[in-house]
Amino acid sequence: MDNLYKHGLNNLFIEVVLSVIKKFKISTKYSHLDATSFHLHGEYNSEDNKEKIVT
Repeated sequence: MDNLYKHGLNNLFIEVVLSVIKKFKISTKYSHLDATSFHLHGEYNSEDNKEKIVT
């Protein structure tokens, strides 16, 4: 685990992905990387028990 951390998990991921692309001859003409995420901490201030929807 220490060696993985020292090498960098992003670097390891890139190496694995490039190996898979090469091995399975995956076309990289079109690619999409969505590295976004949405995270919510805390509680709603509302006192009702209805389902909460974040918009």
